[in-house]
Amino acid sequence: MNKRGYEFSFAWLFAIIIGAVVIFLAVYAATSFVGTSRFQIDTETAKEIGVLLNPIETNIEQAKVSRITVPDATRIFAECDAESGNFGIQQISASVKSGINQPWLPDPGATSSFRNKYIFSSSPYIEADKNFYILSKPFSYPFKIADFIIIWSDKQPYCFVNSPSEIEKEIEQLSPEGLISVPSISGCPAIGKIVCFPGPESSNPSCDIVITPAQGGGRVTHLETREENSYIESIDSNDKNAMLYAAIFSSPEQYNCQIHRLMKRLSEEANLLREKSQFLQQRGCGGAGPIQADLLRTSQLASAISNSRELSNVAFINQIKELYDKNDRLNCDLF
Repeated sequence: MNKRGYEFSFAWLFAIIIGAVVIFLAVYAATSFVGTSRFQIDTETAKEIGVLLNPIETNIEQAKVSRITVPDATRIFAECDAESGNFGIQQISASVKSGINQPWLPDPGATSSFRNKYIFSSSPYIEADKNFYILSKPFSYPFKIADFIIIWSDKQPYCFVNSPSEIEKEIEQLSPEGLISVPSISGCPAIGKIVCFPGPESSNPSCDIVITPAQGGGRVTHLETREENSYIESIDSNDKNAMLYAAIFSSPEQYNCQIHRLMKRLSEEANLLREKSQFLQQRGCGGAGPIQADLLRTSQLASAISNSRELSNVAFINQIKELYDKNDRLNCDLF
C-alpha cells in the first residue's frame, strides 16, 4: 500500500469534513441572523401600524377612510383580549414576507398592546400585497363609546349588493378603496367577498355574507362558517351603521371579543357620568338627580353583556333609549 497516498487522501477527507462543518455553521449563523432581523422588522412594523391608526380615529366627522401602504406583502394580526384590565386589550403584531429563508416566519413579531383601540377584521390575520384599507366610524350608545377601526386589504375587496340607500350614499361619498356598492351580483369583481343585503339575490349561492335586518339592528351571517354576528344601530341617527360594518368585516370570534370590551367600557363610562350628574346636581342642573338611577342601571346591564347575541336584550335596549331621552330633557346635557 502507498502510505503517502493514504496520508494524502486522509488529509483531503479531513479538510472536506472541517470545511463542511464551517459552511454549515456559517449558513446557520446567517439564517439565524436573518430570522432575528426579520423578527425585529416585524416588531417595528406592528408598532408603526399602531401609531398610524391614531390619526385615523374620528373627531367631529362621522366617518373617515384611509390607506396604509406597505413596501412588501404584510400580514397584520389584530388580536382581541377582553379579559385584561378594565377594558381589555387590542393587540397588534405583524409579519412581512421575505424571499430569504422562509417566505413567512412561523410567528409574527412582538406584540404591541393598546387599551383604547377596537379593530375589526378577519382572523387570524389580514394580508395585503401593498395596501390595507381602513374605515373608522364612531359608535354612540347612547354616548360615544369608541371609534371602530375596520380593516380590509387589496387581496380581499368587498362588494355590497343591493345595500340600503344610506349605505350606498355613504360609500359614494367616502369612496373607500376595495369597497363598492352595486345593484346586483353581476357587478361584483371576480375576487373578494360578496355581501348581500335583502333583495332578489340575497339567496344567491355566490353570496359570502348575508344581512338580515330587524328593528334597531339585525344579523350578519358568514355563510362559509355559518356563524352570525348580531348588531345594533347606533343612537346617532346620522351614522347608525357603525356596528353593522364591524359585523360584516370581522370574524365572529374577534367581533364578539370586541363587543365584550365595548360593553365593559360602556359600563365604566356610565359610572363616570353618574359621578358627573351628582356634581351637576349640586350646581343646580335641573333633572340631573333622577338620571343617576338610569346610569347605574345602564352600567349594570352593560357589564352583563359578553357577546353580540346578548345585545338584543330588550331591557338593555329600552334602558339606553330611556337614558338618551332623559339626557335630552336636561337643562345641561351630560353627554
